[in-house]
Amino acid sequence: MSITFKTIKLFTIAFFSYLIITIILAAIIMSIWLSGQNIQELDQGQLQTLAESSLMIQLYSAAIGVITALFISMVLAHKTRHENNSAIIGFTVLLTAFSVLSIWLHPEHSMFYQLVKPISPAVVCFFGYWLINKKSKNTQVS
Repeated sequence: MSITFKTIKLFTIAFFSYLIITIILAAIIMSIWLSGQNIQELDQGQLQTLAESSLMIQLYSAAIGVITALFISMVLAHKTRHENNSAIIGFTVLLTAFSVLSIWLHPEHSMFYQLVKPISPAVVCFFGYWLINKKSKNTQVS
């Protein structure tokens, strides 16, 4: 198997793992949020508007995305620590593209939140990469 194919396979699996994990966790957060709402008096459109404007859902969604991206980038960096950085860069590019799509899909978010979305994937992924490299250097020295 060529290095290029292996790299593409790894960051694609990492990206789809990110999507699956965040969707599952977001569904759990939504179900918890819905259990605290009086949904009998609201129609589907009103409920969607209420959910889109909920600060709690926005904050938890952001936290889920950051923590999941950090975890997956650390796993990806650990798997590819003896190779080049192409897999973590590919994962970061896919997450950044997904963040840009999120800006277009969620125009109701605040301007600050919209500005942070395309920057955060690079910061989070390379922080995870840095943590793994720091850990592996510490274990090699000891």
